[in-house]
Amino acid sequence: MPPQYGQPGAYPYPGGPVPPPRKGKAPLVVGLVLGLVVLPLLLCVGGGYYFAEWVPKQEFKARQALYEKLGVPEAFTRDLVDDDEDFGNTLDTFFYLDCPKGVCPANPTTSIHEWMTDNGAVNLTASDVAECIKTVQEARAVNCDPPLRWERDGQVINLFPMGLTMGKTVKDTRFKLSVSISTPD
Repeated sequence: MPPQYGQPGAYPYPGGPVPPPRKGKAPLVVGLVLGLVVLPLLLCVGGGYYFAEWVPKQEFKARQALYEKLGVPEAFTRDLVDDDEDFGNTLDTFFYLDCPKGVCPANPTTSIHEWMTDNGAVNLTASDVAECIKTVQEARAVNCDPPLRWERDGQVINLFPMGLTMGKTVKDTRFKLSVSISTPD
């Protein structure tokens, strides 16, 4: 028969040692909640911010910096970029060559080709540019094949010669060149 409470051998007995405190399960539960709920939640939120906000902002800033570095072809002027910071994948603008009374101050083909070469488009020749301009003007095509495209500073630059359009007066004409800077796919 087991000893009764208060008799020697019974546990606990008056005046005897105090039993060690029980270890609760609270640290284990807190650790599991942090590890299985809070940490993945923080990783998801952080990853969402990184890929949805931070990366597009950095890419947009890189496109703007490249746009500033490119300059313009000789005798061309450039349109302002719509700087609404929607962080889309593309930065678009237009370059114009005004030709008063139909006489251009510079040859568009030569001017565009020299500008492209200065900006790293070594794989495109002046005849490629001339053929593209001819195709666009004669066929009223939207783009030429192969496209005037090259990469610089981790961005893709696409040119879309839009040919001669009406200028400020009936006799004036204007050569329009669309420039698109985008992140490679």
